[in-house]
Amino acid sequence: MEGRKFEDAIARTSWPIERHTLHEVKLAWLEEGDYYEIPFRCLLAQKVENLLVVGRCISAEHQAQASVRVAGPCFAEGETAGTAAAKVVKGKMRLRDLDPVELRKQLQRNGANL
Repeated sequence: MEGRKFEDAIARTSWPIERHTLHEVKLAWLEEGDYYEIPFRCLLAQKVENLLVVGRCISAEHQAQASVRVAGPCFAEGETAGTAAAKVVKGKMRLRDLDPVELRKQLQRNGANL
């Protein structure tokens, strides 16, 4: 809700937090014109080396999950995972050794709106 930005951001979105209950859906919107970013580190599995997780599996707090789980951010996370995997295979390195700033630059060269 604070519109946080991150140095290792791989996507941005302004989708509201959707709280679904049995009888209603409550939406909490960011400030008009603002967005938040999804950091690359949310895609790194903590206990399994060289595993990226995307979509509903990314590391996020419950309320953030209620926003980040929609299609647009999931598409961006998938593009990031594929780009990161290609870079680590080509560079013969671990995912944790990948420079997220360089990853962002590659995503931007590919047309990502960061």
